[in-house]
Amino acid sequence: MLTTFEFPPEVRGERSTTLDFVTDLYDEISETLAEKGEDAVYETSFPRARLSPERLEVYKKQLDELINEFIAEKPDPHGQVYSLFAALFLAPRYVQGEQASTSAESESTDGGI
Repeated sequence: MLTTFEFPPEVRGERSTTLDFVTDLYDEISETLAEKGEDAVYETSFPRARLSPERLEVYKKQLDELINEFIAEKPDPHGQVYSLFAALFLAPRYVQGEQASTSAESESTDGGI
């Protein structure tokens, strides 16, 4: 299982650790693009999928495994340092669309049956 570090607000301040990671990602990719161009960023993607809770768990497990494998990679003394950033998150309400609001409405009117 992936180890995450979630510090309490009195240690990290009001800003979330996740936003700090995203800000660092933005800064590092911006520098890499300025120094080396698009060819130095090997893969980017921002897909969305409507998933059941069970399928979400499958993807979470696969993502954890990939990240842990990357972390455990034996450093190559002649290699270069690469960064891997991954985030799997519930999309905001405006992306959820009609189906999400209809599902929520039916659960509230039929007792979730």
